[in-house]
Amino acid sequence: MIKIIFIRNIELRKLIYNFLLLLLITTTIRSAYAGTLNVKPGAWEIIRTTNRSGSVIPPSVLAKMPPEKRLQYEKQTNQS
Repeated sequence: MIKIIFIRNIELRKLIYNFLLLLLITTTIRSAYAGTLNVKPGAWEIIRTTNRSGSVIPPSVLAKMPPEKRLQYEKQTNQS
């Protein structure tokens, strides 16, 4: 069952109404300024540079790798 709460205290009612009115005004103003952002959609460029040194694969794993695969891995890492 839903109970409807009536605020009998006039001072409290005024305080709540003023708070809700202030909340409404501030959200309206903020949303108006949010629409004025001057950005061109789709014209973004993101550049990421990564530097790494040494091998990504641990030496213990490289030791267990077959010679053909290890040679292929070393060629790939030396190219970049």
